Amino acid sequence: MDNKDIKILFLDDEKDIVEILNKIFSMYGYTTFEAQNSDQALEIFNREKPQICVFDICLVDSKLDGIETFEEIRKDNKDTIGIFFSRVTEDDIVKRANKLKVFDFLVKPFNPSELKAVIESAAKTLKE
Repeated sequence: MDNKDIKILFLDDEKDIVEILNKIFSMYGYTTFEAQNSDQALEIFNREKPQICVFDICLVDSKLDGIETFEEIRKDNKDTIGIFFSRVTEDDIVKRANKLKVFDFLVKPFNPSELKAVIESAAKTLKE
């Protein structure tokens, strides 16, 4: 499985962030999609079936937060890999994310190379 065969969905309510992540990981050869709210993310997921979801937890003007959005995805897609990022690191949020057995949790602001290493590690599990 090449990087181009791996689909990644980025979800963040900050347009600049999803655009930058989309651009960076497209350059690394992944097939990428971006969403700015839970409705967009679920629509894209249902259409494209990405193997990796990289979601911000706190989403302004969204019906669901990132964790709830991923919970919806996981109902019928147990093998989808979840990576969360957030400025908020309160225990209850981290516990909610861990209940879903997410692959990793990054604290904003994070270094793009840190996210790259996490995504490469997640992609490696898909290739095995």
